[in-house]
Amino acid sequence: MKAQVTLSNDRIEAIEIDAPYETDSLTAIAREALPQLIVASQSLGVDCISGATITSLAVVEAVSDCVRQAGGDPEDLKNREVILPEATSALPSGTYTGESFGMWGRNAFGVSWFGAADEIKPTKVEVKVADNRIASVKVMDCSDTAGFKEGALERIPQAIVDNQSLAVDVVSGATMSSGAVRAAAMRALQEAGADLAPFAVKPAKAPADPETYDCDLLVIGAGTAGTTAALRGVELGLNVVVADVAHRVSGAGGTNTGPLGVDSSMHRAAGFTDTPDSVFTRMMEESK
Repeated sequence: MKAQVTLSNDRIEAIEIDAPYETDSLTAIAREALPQLIVASQSLGVDCISGATITSLAVVEAVSDCVRQAGGDPEDLKNREVILPEATSALPSGTYTGESFGMWGRNAFGVSWFGAADEIKPTKVEVKVADNRIASVKVMDCSDTAGFKEGALERIPQAIVDNQSLAVDVVSGATMSSGAVRAAAMRALQEAGADLAPFAVKPAKAPADPETYDCDLLVIGAGTAGTTAALRGVELGLNVVVADVAHRVSGAGGTNTGPLGVDSSMHRAAGFTDTPDSVFTRMMEESK
């Protein structure tokens, strides 16, 4: 990642980020909105964008490097509270649309992920603006994987409206789809000519009320391994509790595609001749 920072009169005037190899849907907010928040607040103490933590940290460090080159101390800016100026540009009322790929689109090299780009289309989002605020966010089209995308499509649009922020947390288990909805909503706001700085502020979280469960076996993580362990515990007559942050269980075990299906009886019955080695080689070649 490269940053070009314009400094004058002890102020950060502009930030341009060049990061062509980042996953667009997940990192768009960090690459495009976060720099605007840094400029508006004159602070490097910004919160990381959920689902794009490393990219967010890279933006802050790249800008910090520029500040050091100019003889400044970036630690002073990192310790400065993020406060937006009261005067913000008006948000034009209207209906705007934006698009972003979720699962999978094409990677940084223009290569389709496992051939998916021919089947999966960009997620399309409609954003309505009224009274200088986001009035509604609606997902118009999303061809991401069923069984994974639903949590993102249900929660992310409402979270953006409720918090008036694009920096809402991704839905665990639907990270890519969550990122696509956020990025598409950002593209819609860019179409409206909106200042993205206010929408890059991460919403404050209210502490959750504690809950207590009694069990014989606690399984943390409801992926393929965790779900299998939990089911075996039930078979043995144990009182089992499974804890997971996602909105669904079984993880990749909920699908019968890709590596999980290679050389299986169903795979062979369908006439496929792929082997684990051939699939591994193709995946490595396609992802460079």
